[in-house]
Amino acid sequence: MTIARALSECGSHLLLVFSGSEIFKRVLSVSHSNDPVARAMTLQEVFSLTTLLLERSTFNNFVCSLLDATTTLAENTRYAIPEQLDILMEVVSGCHGDDLPVCVSTLQNIARLAKHSHAWKEDHLKKLNQLKSRVSSTESSYRRYLDVLVELTKKARPGLITGLDETLSEIGNLGQSDCMTLRVRYLEVSCNMLSRVPNQRKWQMLCGPFLSTTCEELPKNLAKKFYRTLGRFLCCAEVPPERVLSLLDNVLDKPVTHANITLLIDLCCQITNRLPFVVEKLHNWAKILVQKESNILSPSMAYLLLAPSIQLPTGLDTLAKGTDYDRYTVARVAFRNGHWKSAAFPNLQAININRLSLDNCEWIQSLTELAASQNQRILCERLIRTKQTPL
Repeated sequence: MTIARALSECGSHLLLVFSGSEIFKRVLSVSHSNDPVARAMTLQEVFSLTTLLLERSTFNNFVCSLLDATTTLAENTRYAIPEQLDILMEVVSGCHGDDLPVCVSTLQNIARLAKHSHAWKEDHLKKLNQLKSRVSSTESSYRRYLDVLVELTKKARPGLITGLDETLSEIGNLGQSDCMTLRVRYLEVSCNMLSRVPNQRKWQMLCGPFLSTTCEELPKNLAKKFYRTLGRFLCCAEVPPERVLSLLDNVLDKPVTHANITLLIDLCCQITNRLPFVVEKLHNWAKILVQKESNILSPSMAYLLLAPSIQLPTGLDTLAKGTDYDRYTVARVAFRNGHWKSAAFPNLQAININRLSLDNCEWIQSLTELAASQNQRILCERLIRTKQTPL
């Protein structure tokens, strides 16, 4: 009777201890083994039991937690990464329709390990290529698959480049995909490969997808990724300047009202530092934009408009229409690039110094006087000729 009474009082605790979810929590807590074989066996046992003891959603969450934990262990310890990749790819190959959350989460873990491409083997590339047919039917899983390729192509060792090139050739149709998310990721992968292995023919083939994508008004985060990739694409080595200029003519043919015009301006600033032969073209483009819409004169636009060694036309409006801070930023760009009186002076003069502290007020006044004194400055052309003339 005593035993029966004790068991009845402990019934709720016993139900908790021997419940399926509690058992799997214990499995999860001890699954962080340094032995990859033990991890694989644990995962196999979990798959065989969870479908019987847990609901589908709970099962998916549990497996995702288990895979995240073991991937974190492999990543942090740099131990058994190849074995962990084998496990993850086996999970993806076994996923079906109801296992989409597990498939997506597992591909995210593979992308994490793709940052350690030195640990990848040729067999992993073959398995990854085989997974394409399984994940391409769903956009979310295909997107994560492309994320793996993006990470892998950034720092892949030379021995993997050939295999990655074959994989890339099989997804070339994504360059014309109606899904902008997939298309931008494809362009990222292609640009990564092109920067590793320059090829003029492939560069020319990618011009079409890049140009068609610039016509689209992309969401902000996706647009940032695309224009950053486009900047790297334009700066790829071994591409003749005339081809870059020809491509730029089409890229810059966008209205001021384009949703991504700000990111396009940032792109132009990015390539100006790498490609000196585009400075004059981008200056003329910036001048036309400012004449159409003066409110677009931002610090980034000023960087293009006030390029060094460019002679500004008389009457060009160089006054920033934003805040005093915007005008000060434009003035700094003008000082650095040699346009003191034509650009720095009007912006400094327009700053309301009544709201500034005494020190800042004196600083702005000093800069204004300095900008007004450009007539005594030696011109760049004269300075170059003086340097070239022997003493």
